[in-house]
Amino acid sequence: LLPGEEGYDPDAVVAPAGAADEMAGRAQLKRGTQSSLEVAKPIPKASVRSTPSMDDGTSAMPSNVNHSMHVTFNEFLARYEGLPEEWQHMNQQFGVPYGSIPKSSVPGYDERIPSVLIMMKRNLVENNGRDQVGIFRLAPDRDDCDFVKNQINTGQFDSVEDVNVIANLIKVWFRDMPSGLLNTIDDETIYKIADLPTEQVPSEYHKFAEPTKSLFLWLLDLMAEVVTNEAVNKMSAKNMSIVLSPNLYQINSENPMAALTMAQKIADFTTKMLAGRLREKHGYDARI
Repeated sequence: LLPGEEGYDPDAVVAPAGAADEMAGRAQLKRGTQSSLEVAKPIPKASVRSTPSMDDGTSAMPSNVNHSMHVTFNEFLARYEGLPEEWQHMNQQFGVPYGSIPKSSVPGYDERIPSVLIMMKRNLVENNGRDQVGIFRLAPDRDDCDFVKNQINTGQFDSVEDVNVIANLIKVWFRDMPSGLLNTIDDETIYKIADLPTEQVPSEYHKFAEPTKSLFLWLLDLMAEVVTNEAVNKMSAKNMSIVLSPNLYQINSENPMAALTMAQKIADFTTKMLAGRLREKHGYDARI
């Protein structure tokens, strides 16, 4: 203010030019700093929840958990144990896609073998199935067979004394496969091997893709164990091949003659494969 103007104070200090702007800036900085500090203030402990909680204040975390179900797979009996009723379908063993069925490692095979087949073979051997005349050829009582099959499919099977039942169920297991075991092998290879000399067969089946190779060799070895006792059970390599081969290939031809021709070729192929396996692994010269 100039002298003589209202409010003029002769003792007041006149601020240099620009001082007002500088003071305004400092005030703004102070307010900004205060605002930042206010944002950085810690959240009061009373508002922090260490665990999720319900509206009534009780903890939402699991507590007092009761493990009422313990499911295990029994390889010896080829079944799941401890399943609740609604999961019993997991014990289905027949007609199941090959990739879904439980398997176990068996020495001598690159891929694991279905546990149900191992269990049925063990039952066959323990009950002297190799000594049974006509084993795999004689048909068991149908009701007995259906009963045991249902037991296996529901995880209730322990054993059966009639070896013809278990031998038949091994055939049924292969017949019930969604896709025939030998359908994975092209017809040209089947025809070729069927006409090969026995000594040339092993080099051919070792070329098969997995899991067909391991599963088929396992079956051939089971058949071989029966054939090597043919003096007692009367089941030669040819007899075994005739009764097993129809369960290994699904013929899709609607032509009866073509279907018959293919069925015969599958039997010849299986006979030659068995003879080759008997010679290579079991040192047995089959009469075919």
